[in-house]
Amino acid sequence: VYKRQGKVHRILVASDASYEAGVGKAGFLIVSDPGLPEEVRKGFEVLIPRELYAMWGDQRTYIAQLELMVVITAMVQCAQLVRNSRGVWFIDNVAALMALVNGRSNTESLDRMAQLGHLASFALGANSFYEWVGSKSNWSDEISREGCQGKWAPANGFETAVCTFNPLLLRLPCRAVVTVWPLQRVCCQPEGRGANPSNVHICATRTGLRHRLLGGPRQGVACGCLLYTSDAADE
Repeated sequence: VYKRQGKVHRILVASDASYEAGVGKAGFLIVSDPGLPEEVRKGFEVLIPRELYAMWGDQRTYIAQLELMVVITAMVQCAQLVRNSRGVWFIDNVAALMALVNGRSNTESLDRMAQLGHLASFALGANSFYEWVGSKSNWSDEISREGCQGKWAPANGFETAVCTFNPLLLRLPCRAVVTVWPLQRVCCQPEGRGANPSNVHICATRTGLRHRLLGGPRQGVACGCLLYTSDAADE
């Protein structure tokens, strides 16, 4: 199956997550068109909804799930940058990495997210090479732990913001993912922990999948989200 693509460009992505004392944290950094005049650098602290843990079931640790979740979050949050891209994604967790490389996992929660990641890449026309990086060399380590309060990302030209992952994405059927993902646009929240990630609302209904931005300029939300409807969510 071949998809018609626009101009292809390069990206570099690094993501990381941690799960300590029952608390999960995550973040990622993305560079689009590295080394070119149009280079863009963005970093996101990812807030993790508590209901995700219930969806993943009882686990001794959720680190692999969080590491894979943040990769999918990057595909949602920076869909415009990922679209028609060729690039390397650095991940320091072997279980999450192998799930993405193989496109599957024996662990149900990882298997579903690996499938979602590959479907999203296909829908966006992206060709991704997933590579392992040592934890001490992972340049997204600070933003995943300290969030927008970290100093490394801003000092290296990254525009930082806060985002979240919507658990409803894990419930989408394959056709819905391929149908609606190409319509995604970059959605940026205000900087810092004061951002309200609930401004982005996704709901699956019998009339289709709707994605809308609740709020507006008065709340200081800068967003280019597209309002769309797809009957594919009913299937």
